[in-house]
Amino acid sequence: MRRLMFIVCLSGLWLASSHAGPQDAAPRFTLPPLPPLPKPFHCKSRREVTVKFGAQAPIVTKTSTEYWVKGNHLRIEQQSEKSPTMVTIIQDLKSAYSFKKGDKKAERMELLRILLMSTRIRELLPQPGKRTVTGTEKIYNKPCEISTIESPRASAVPGPSGKKAGVAASSVVYKPTKEWVWKEHQLALRRESGRSTHEMSYQERWIVTDMTVGEPIDDALFSVQGMEITEPTRGMIPSDRLQPRRPSPK
Repeated sequence: MRRLMFIVCLSGLWLASSHAGPQDAAPRFTLPPLPPLPKPFHCKSRREVTVKFGAQAPIVTKTSTEYWVKGNHLRIEQQSEKSPTMVTIIQDLKSAYSFKKGDKKAERMELLRILLMSTRIRELLPQPGKRTVTGTEKIYNKPCEISTIESPRASAVPGPSGKKAGVAASSVVYKPTKEWVWKEHQLALRRESGRSTHEMSYQERWIVTDMTVGEPIDDALFSVQGMEITEPTRGMIPSDRLQPRRPSPK
C-alpha cells in the first residue's frame, strides 16, 4: 500500500509540475534517480515464494531476475517457471520498453509500469526498520553482515471477521526479516521473510546468485534499435505522450 501511494503521489507531482504545450514532442517526464548502486553494475537474483494453506501441499513459485545498470540506463530480465523471459529497458529514466526476449517487437511502457519496474531494483538495498546485527558470513566471497529487522507490522494485526463474511476472526503474524548486507557497497545479497495466519503461511527467500561491479557493459543492452515499437495495449497513455493537466474553466 505504501509503495502504491508513493507511486500515485509521484505521478501527480510530475503531472502538476510539468508545463508542456501541444507543440512539445519531446518527453517531459523523468523518473526518480536510481538507487545509489555502484555503476556499471550487473547482478542475477533468485526468488522463491512458498505458500501453504492448512494441510494442503505447499505451492512454490520460483522467479529469476537479472539487472544491468549503466548511468541512468536500466535493463531487467525476469523469468518465472514455464514462462518466457520478459525484458524491460529504461533509457535515461525517460522512456521504457518491454518485450519477450527474442521477439522483434517492443511495447512502449506506460508511466506507472515504468515506476513499478524502476523501484523493483531497490530490493538490492538494505530494508528499513529496526536492525539487530547477529553475525557475519561470506556470500560468494563477499563479506556480509547478518541482521534481523523488525517489521513495523510485526505485531498481530486483526484480520477480517464478522457474521457477514461468515469467517472467524484471524490475525497475521509477521516474522522478523533476516538480511545479509555486503558492507563494502551496502547492498543486500540475501533476504528471508515470512508471515502467517491460522489458515496459511507465506515464506519468501531471495538471494543474489551473481554480481559484478565496475566491469564494462555493452550499450546495445539498453537499445531497441531495429525493433518494431508498438503502443500500449492496455488502454493507458504512454509515458512520453502524457500532457500536463490544465485547470478546468470556471
